This record gives sequence, C-alpha cells and structure tokens, in this order.
Amino acid sequence: MNDLKMESPGRYQISIQGFLNADWSDRLGGLRIITTLATDGRPVTTLTGEVVDQAVLLGVLNALYDLRYPLLSVSYQAHGDSTETINHNNRR
Repeated sequence: MNDLKMESPGRYQISIQGFLNADWSDRLGGLRIITTLATDGRPVTTLTGEVVDQAVLLGVLNALYDLRYPLLSVSYQAHGDSTETINHNNRR
C-alpha cells in the first residue's frame, strides 16, 4: 500500500444510496457523479475522483451526511497498479 498520509492527495470512490444530481460535483470536491440502479431497482450514486487531502474527503462525507444520503462504501484507490479498498457497509 502507498505511504498514505492525512495531507496526501488520494483517489477515492464513494457509494451512497439514492439519486444525487451531477450538478453537485462542484460542491463535492469536483468528484465525478454517476447514478445507476441496483439489482433491486434502487438508485445508487457513485462519486469518484481525486481529493487533495483527507480534510477535503471528510468535507465531502459530511456534506453527504448533511444531505441525508446513506453511505454504502468508501474506497481508497492507490496510485499505480494496486488498489486498496476499505468498505464500510451501512445498509439500512
């Protein structure tokens, strides 16, 4: 795994339950927003991109919390060939 630090940039993928309009990208750190339907027909929105540090990541997560979106997963995508994933399932 990369020598990740709190002040290091990183690429992340965040999945939430529900529909989030792509217009929110600028307010959520410029992350790319894509909504798809899960097998049960529920919308799942995925935010993907690089954040400058973990303070920005926390700001994105707090904004999603304030908007009342259930968090499905947060994945750190290491630079290079390897990918480290940490999923925090919070399915309601």
